[in-house]
Amino acid sequence: MNKIILFITIILLSSTVAGVYFGWPSFAIILKKENFATENCDFTNTNKCDSQNYKIHQIFIIPSILNIVFSTVIGILIDRFGNQRSILVLSILFSIGSLFIAFSQNFAGFIIGFTLIYSNGLGMLSVVSRFCQYFSPKTQRILLCLVNGLFDSSLIMMVFFLFLYEKHFSIRTIFSSYAVYSLFVGLVSFFSSKVEKKQSEKESTPTSDLDSDVELNTPYKQMSQSEILSQKFGNLDFKHQFRSSYFWVLFAFMGSLSFFANFYLATLEQRIEFYSKSSTTTNHYVKLFSFLQLTGFLYSPFIGILGNNHLISAILSTVSAVVLIGILNTTSEVSLQIIGFLIFPLSRALIYGVNALMLKAMFGYQNLGKHLGIQISLAGIAFLLQYLISYILNQKLHGDFQYIDWFLFLITFSSIFCGIYFYQEIFKFRQNWITIDF
Repeated sequence: MNKIILFITIILLSSTVAGVYFGWPSFAIILKKENFATENCDFTNTNKCDSQNYKIHQIFIIPSILNIVFSTVIGILIDRFGNQRSILVLSILFSIGSLFIAFSQNFAGFIIGFTLIYSNGLGMLSVVSRFCQYFSPKTQRILLCLVNGLFDSSLIMMVFFLFLYEKHFSIRTIFSSYAVYSLFVGLVSFFSSKVEKKQSEKESTPTSDLDSDVELNTPYKQMSQSEILSQKFGNLDFKHQFRSSYFWVLFAFMGSLSFFANFYLATLEQRIEFYSKSSTTTNHYVKLFSFLQLTGFLYSPFIGILGNNHLISAILSTVSAVVLIGILNTTSEVSLQIIGFLIFPLSRALIYGVNALMLKAMFGYQNLGKHLGIQISLAGIAFLLQYLISYILNQKLHGDFQYIDWFLFLITFSSIFCGIYFYQEIFKFRQNWITIDF
């Protein structure tokens, strides 16, 4: 029964708490409806106000910049203090952030609130990923993919908040209630994981955090691809893991794919408007895409099953999906880009799912917080690079997406070489039974 409760809290934290920050465009609409930062606006001849838009964007950009530092620090602390204490502290800080948004309702309060929500929400992603170790090895991989898929879809919470606001619920009511909810779920996960940890310690004392059902002397030819990576990397300390070429190849691989996916998502409306030359067509396509984006988590269990024994197939599927979208983006036909809409939720689920499987397989649960923290911090730097590209796109290229889309295609194409690298390494381990020298 306790394991079922833990499973439910993992799902709830992943789907409704961890990634809520990424639904910020919906909250931006709420702020505009609240007439936030309209002191210097003149709405006589237009409904737009540059100073208001600038102020609202700052609320979300500043926490993103601060999180470049916070993610790595939080990841280190999670691995240092363990799952139970981490989820308790993160839940409390997340709730405090929600209360800042609820009761401050000014620029400084929003900055503090969203910084706490963003950094601690991402910290919860690391903790709930570590909670997966309390389940069977095969269930772990499926659950890891599901956690990351639900995390990516959790921006729907902000859409729900916008719906509540339009039903005349105030910001204070919405976010104070959300603070209570997130703290409650966090506390339940704290107690259930504490019980589950004691139970797992009584049942066995595995040699590592990884697949404890795999004996150390099992021949590589009898192991799955994930098990091979676990045996080679799982027991190394963090310094050796971080200094290995495998960590940086994985980062380059996932970084290039994530950068493409995030930039594609951020500029979708502008891209469709450029190619379709019609605002009506743009609105229809954006609504269709928004609906499809929420279906990404449905692919996660299948990605986990595929990653159990065919991790390389999952990697190559990820590369294929993203490269295909990159090719479709280079065409000027909007009708062809609809195919990209259909593939994108799958590709994004593959990106996050495969990343979780690779991190778990190569580096283990004991250092998962650090590795995820470093990845998120470096991704934050890439996020700032997106603003530079957006500036070049709008100011130098006058909104012409053709050059940008070819640049993004080259980024996705480079991921093929990383996929081939991992394929060769796993094949080499299995065929030659060699030892890696760091």
